[in-house]
Amino acid sequence: MSASDPQSLREIGPKRRVMAWRLLPLNDNTASCSLTSNKVTSLGRHPASDIRVGELVLSATHCKFYVDDCTPPTLRIQDLSSNGTWVNEKRLVKGEKSNLADGDRIVLSRGSDKLIGYDVEYA
Repeated sequence: MSASDPQSLREIGPKRRVMAWRLLPLNDNTASCSLTSNKVTSLGRHPASDIRVGELVLSATHCKFYVDDCTPPTLRIQDLSSNGTWVNEKRLVKGEKSNLADGDRIVLSRGSDKLIGYDVEYA
């Protein structure tokens, strides 16, 4: 069978992105989201953000997530904010990238009346 043969295509199937990571919100005002391989995902107030969080304490582009397509897929976060991003209580320096693991906690705001952030889950 050749790759152009319809039977071959059914067996191979279309290339699909497999969900590898999920962000579970720390409060009810934010939706959970899935992060897929080989994609950079932006989070912030800006309408063009992939994950839009309409809180004034967040930067327009607060941070970015990177999922590297390897086995197992790795997840990194990069802080781009003026107000800070914390991973497991450690503040990232603006521009810094940090590896994330299943069970990590990301906090995007501190000192406001509500906690904005996510728990990281490998799915």
